[in-house]
Amino acid sequence: MSATEPNITEPDSPGLLPIRAVAQITGVNPITLRAWERRYGLIRPTRTPAGHRLYSQGDVERIQRIQKLAEQGIGFAQIATIFEREEPEIAPPSSAQTTIDALPDTPQPQSVSQSEGNLIERVIDATIHLDARVLREAEVSALLWLSPQDYLRDVLIEALARLEMRSAWPDRDIGLTWLGEYIKGRFEWVLSAEHHPNRPTITVDFVLDGSVPVRAAGLWLLTQLFDPRYNLKLLPIGLSHYQRERLVQRWQASLWVRITESNTMAKDAYLHNNIGTTRLHWCALEPLTAQDEQNENKNPWRDKFAGIIDRCQTEILNEMGLKPQSDRGLHH
Repeated sequence: MSATEPNITEPDSPGLLPIRAVAQITGVNPITLRAWERRYGLIRPTRTPAGHRLYSQGDVERIQRIQKLAEQGIGFAQIATIFEREEPEIAPPSSAQTTIDALPDTPQPQSVSQSEGNLIERVIDATIHLDARVLREAEVSALLWLSPQDYLRDVLIEALARLEMRSAWPDRDIGLTWLGEYIKGRFEWVLSAEHHPNRPTITVDFVLDGSVPVRAAGLWLLTQLFDPRYNLKLLPIGLSHYQRERLVQRWQASLWVRITESNTMAKDAYLHNNIGTTRLHWCALEPLTAQDEQNENKNPWRDKFAGIIDRCQTEILNEMGLKPQSDRGLHH
C-alpha cells in the first residue's frame, strides 16, 4: 500500500475536502482515487502549496458518477472518453445517468457479479499457464473497483477453489501451489495494514499435505478470522518444526492455529515442547475434489465447509476468551 496524505483541510480553502474525507464519503479508497487521477485523468483535485489533494463537492459527485458507470461494466478508459465528450458542456448533476445506448462505442454493460466472474476466469487462466504478468494485470484491474479484502475473498479464493475441483490439467499441483502462495502473500499484505502492537496475536500456518500446502478452505477460514480484537500472523511455508516454534515464541503468540486436512491431523500432531505459554489449536478441513464440482449446483463448495469453518472460528474465539461478533470476518 502506498503512503497516505495527511487529513488536512487548508484554512483558506473552504468547502474543500482532503482525500481521507472523500474516501469515507464515497467508499473509494485513497489508492483508487489516486489511480483514477493519474492513470485516467478522471478526477482533477486542487492541490495545497504542500502538494496535498483537496476535493470539491463537484469532485465528490464526479467520483460517485464514476462508481455508477463502473458498476454497469464500463471500463475506466471508456469513462474517461465519456467525460472528454462532455467537457465543452455544462457538468451534469450527480444524479445524471449516462444512457448506454447513446454511446455507440460503449460495450454492453456488465453487472458487478459478471465483472467478478471475468476476473476469476483471468486468475484461473493465469494459474493454468503460470503467467505472473496476467495475474498481476488482473489484480491491478480489480483493485480499481474492489477492496483488497473483496478481491481476496470473492476472486482469488474462488478461483483457487474452482481449480482444486478440476481433476486434470497440466502441472496441477504446481499451479495450485503457485496460486495458493500468491494468495497467502496478499493476505499478509492486508494483515500488515491491520496490525496493532497492543493486541494479542494468533499465529496461523498450513500443515504440508503432499505438494499442495495452501487450500481454498483454509484461506476462507482466514477471511473469517479477521477480528479487530487481535492480530493475525501467518507462518511461512517450509520452516522446520523448531523454526516454527521459535517464530511463535518471537511473536509472543497467545494461540497457534494449525490448519490441516482430517486425514493428516493425527500423524502430524507431534509434541510441541518449545512454545511456552502459547496454546495450540488444530482445524481440520477436507480438500476439495472433482466430485464437489459435479455437485456444485446443489451444494456450492462454501456450503461444504460452512459448518466446520464456523465451528473452528467459534473454538478459536473461545480459546482467546472472546465472544462472537456479528460483523466479524473479512470486512470492507
